[in-house]
This record gives sequence, structure tokens and C-alpha cells, in this order.
Amino acid sequence: MTMRRLAQKAVSVYQEEGMQTVLRNIPTAILTRSHGYFNRSDIVTDGDILVPSSESISNNEIGRIHFGWHEQSERLAIQKYLPTDIPVIELGAGIGYISSYIDETLQEEEHLAVEANENLWSALELTRELNSASYKIIKKAYHPNSSSVSLSNSTDYSEQSVLERSGGIRTVSLKDLVNKYDLDKFALVADIEGAERLIIEEEIELLRKHCPWIIVEWHGTISEDVLLKSGFEKVSEIDEVYIFLNKELKYMI
Repeated sequence: MTMRRLAQKAVSVYQEEGMQTVLRNIPTAILTRSHGYFNRSDIVTDGDILVPSSESISNNEIGRIHFGWHEQSERLAIQKYLPTDIPVIELGAGIGYISSYIDETLQEEEHLAVEANENLWSALELTRELNSASYKIIKKAYHPNSSSVSLSNSTDYSEQSVLERSGGIRTVSLKDLVNKYDLDKFALVADIEGAERLIIEEEIELLRKHCPWIIVEWHGTISEDVLLKSGFEKVSEIDEVYIFLNKELKYMI
């Protein structure tokens, strides 16, 4: 039985009997890592996605995951609008919760999960393994024209953003990813705490040529006009999550 089927079996039990039962039903093989034993009490689930606890995740955030409130708007947007038959570039993968949710929807397509925070890389990898996901982790920060950046020093991973155009964190642009992985079309999912404006300001032409769908959580000023003038149409808005369709590519789900 694959790890994913074992996890799904445990989740099924969880839905009927509760959290402690699901943790007891996750096999030790899934919880054992090369660096030591990973305790059952250190895993949290919403009944679908399994994620490891992390010092970077607050108790409030763990509670939100458990009750299915974590990134709810983004999950709804992905469920309704994300194409399943083209690659996905995800900027701001965090602990891999949304990454695993995206992975469930795709039909064997490339999924590039970009995350800048080195403190989350281990959790991102464990989440991928717990859910038998296949997303490729890109351990870099997004920036369109700087080779390195620094991050804000927020202790909450979900509030960290690019602070300066110099620092110790290597970067990657959409152009870099499109060229390296030979992507003709891709859907973009972005939650990068304000740096999403750089995507619109600096890589709009690449989006116009290659990106049929954008699901983005805006932080601060919205660069909506630039997208609209470049052939995109806003098809929905769920709280701070905006969904845009590229009319020029004529790609419909």
C-alpha cells in the first residue's frame, strides 16, 4: 500500500472518529525520517492534507489548519479555477499545505513550488512526503531582476516578504523558470506578501505570452489595471485572492 493510500485511510478514520485516532493510524513508516523519529502529535490535518508542525507555525495557524480555515480563499479559488492539465508555478509555498492541495488537482503536470524561507524547507519536504505529492521545491526567493534578496524578520512565516534587493537568499524569476523547465504555458499561484506587484510590474509580457490563469493574493496596492490593459480579465475575487483569465490565450478550464 502506498504512503498516499495509507494516509488517505487514516484521514477516512479521522473523519469518523477524530484527530487522536487518525494520528494513531498513520503508520510509523511514514513518521520515521533519517534525522530521527517524527512524533504523531507533531502532525496536523484538516481531514485531507497532512502537514508537520513547525516552530514557524503559531498555535493559531495549527488550529486553522485543523478546522479547515487555513488559506480557505486560496483553496476555493484553486478548486474552481486552477487548470488541471498545464504546469503550475507556485510562488510562496510555505509549509506545503497549498502545494499539496494543488498537487491533488493536477494530472501529472509539472508543479514548481518556490519558497524563500530556509526555516520552512524541511517542513515543505515532509509535507510533500506525507501526502505523496510530487511538487518540485525551488529553494529561492522570487525576484525578477535581482540575484539575491533579504527577507523581513517576521517570526510568522505567512507574513515574511522580500525586504531588500541584496542579501543572502538566491532568487529566481518567472523567466528563469519558464526557460529552465521549457514551459510553454503555466498557471500562476502567488502568495508572496507584497512582492506580487513585482510580477505585474516587471514580467507582465511573459505573463501575457505564457500564463492563461493567475490566482494571486494581493497585499497592499493592487496592480489590477496593468493586468487588464495586458489582456487579462478579472473573473473572480474571494476576499484578498484575485483570479485573472488571459483572454489572449483563449484557454478555458
